[in-house]
Amino acid sequence: MPRRKVALWSAGVCVALAAGLAVAVPALSRDAESSAEGAASQRTAEVSSGSLASGITLSGTLSRGEPRALTASADGVITWLPEPGTIIQPGEALYEVNGRPVFMLPGAVPLWRTLELGDEGPDVLALNEALRDLDLLDESLVDDVFGRGASAAVGSLYTGAGYDAPTDSPEGEERLSTARDDLFSARSAAAPPPGTGNATEESADGATEGEVDGESDAGGSEDAVGGGGTGGQEQVRQAEHRSAVASHEWIDAEDAVVLGVPSVRIGSLTLRVGDAAGGEVLTWTTDDVVATADVTDSQAAALVSGHTVEITLPSAETVSGRIMEVSAGGDESESEASPPQLVASIDGQDAVDSMVGSAVQIAVVADKVEGSLTMPVTALVALAEGGYAVERVTTEGTELVPVDVQLVAEAQVAVSSSSLQEGDEVVIP
Repeated sequence: MPRRKVALWSAGVCVALAAGLAVAVPALSRDAESSAEGAASQRTAEVSSGSLASGITLSGTLSRGEPRALTASADGVITWLPEPGTIIQPGEALYEVNGRPVFMLPGAVPLWRTLELGDEGPDVLALNEALRDLDLLDESLVDDVFGRGASAAVGSLYTGAGYDAPTDSPEGEERLSTARDDLFSARSAAAPPPGTGNATEESADGATEGEVDGESDAGGSEDAVGGGGTGGQEQVRQAEHRSAVASHEWIDAEDAVVLGVPSVRIGSLTLRVGDAAGGEVLTWTTDDVVATADVTDSQAAALVSGHTVEITLPSAETVSGRIMEVSAGGDESESEASPPQLVASIDGQDAVDSMVGSAVQIAVVADKVEGSLTMPVTALVALAEGGYAVERVTTEGTELVPVDVQLVAEAQVAVSSSSLQEGDEVVIP
């Protein structure tokens, strides 16, 4: 009869398993025919049924992430600041300058210019999407043009937070007054001499009803502006446009901050009420608790954002999460460069909200099998003709039972076999 070979587990493979890596089973061998002799004196293990996962297990900590600085770009005086620990949602004020709010907006594209009636571009689209996400703008009006719908939505952003809309603020009133004065001057300069009969009956209160979204129905013909000539007509058109813009809402780049997170928790306050705005105002973190852990460069290269993790809490409860990011680590030129860091989100925030600062174990799951038969990997027997088996203990000694290996992880093996069942005893060489 052909001789069978029984696998022994090498020290090198045990080291690999300790690192959380799935590996192939080696085929170091011993004589299998003597396995039945003295079976009672050999160590055995019971076959279990369950799941097995491979991956990397890291020691980590629960936190709300690294504090980040929020800087002010507006000129003026800080007139209100939130208390440390305050949760700020998108659409709410982060702080005030000169009595006017600086809002937190959802999205990923920051404001970098003043946006007003008629403006177009990807930044306008981002603003309209943010206004939609705040339930201030209808989906049908979301495009890359700042129209009357966006104007009304910006007004609602302010009034909903308890502030005057921009057009009702002192700055807005001055802006509209200046635009109307300019329109009156332009029309006066373009008016025909007295008695020619072509003077218009329009007032300097602003553009006509058709002056919206940067277009004008007024002053569009030579008769409407009299004998002022082409230059005078163009000046009137431009003044009408400015008047129409000034009569609608707008938003300046320094009036809102896009942070790209669902909400923030205020950390420390750098400035105080009454200080000149400028530079760092406060620090913030995410409101959600995350799990963080330092990793090696090789581990960082293998970790992928979005990958599933299982986090074991101090209470021994396990919660699931996903890798949010893996930082690149500090500058190698530094004497004490910081290592790369894994940051993982956590499902079910209620379970961890009161555990900030606690130590946890983070298992990065690379592969997982459910409902398999599991046992110590040293129970595997490599067959001379190929494949694997285990030595099952019977009343007469032992017998080899073929198995299909599904996964090896953490010194355990998951197998399937039609001849093996939960509760069987297998020999551990």
